[in-house]
Amino acid sequence: MAASASEIARQGKAVSAPFTDGFAKQVGVIERTLSGSATDRREQALTIVAAMIGGIAAARATAKANPALSDDILVAVRRVLGEVGAAAKRTTTRARAKRH
Repeated sequence: MAASASEIARQGKAVSAPFTDGFAKQVGVIERTLSGSATDRREQALTIVAAMIGGIAAARATAKANPALSDDILVAVRRVLGEVGAAAKRTTTRARAKRH
C-alpha cells in the first residue's frame, strides 16, 4: 500500500476502489483490537493505518539522500504507534478487571 498510495490518487475509480477496500479492511482489523467507544476505535485505527503507510512512504523517499533520516522516520512511527497500541491494551485490561 505504501508504494502505491500516491500513484493511486492519480488513477481512476477502477484502481482506487481496490486500494480503498484494502485500506478499509486493514482499519477494521486494527479497530477490532482496540478499546473505547466506536468513534475512538475508528479514529485510532484510521490514524494507525495512515501513519503506517505514510511512514513507510516517507522513509523510502528519504532513504537514498539521507539513510539516517529514513531510519529515524521508521523508528519514530514504530514508537508512536506502539504507544497507541500499548495505551489501548492498558484500557482493555482495566476494563476487564473492573468486570471481574
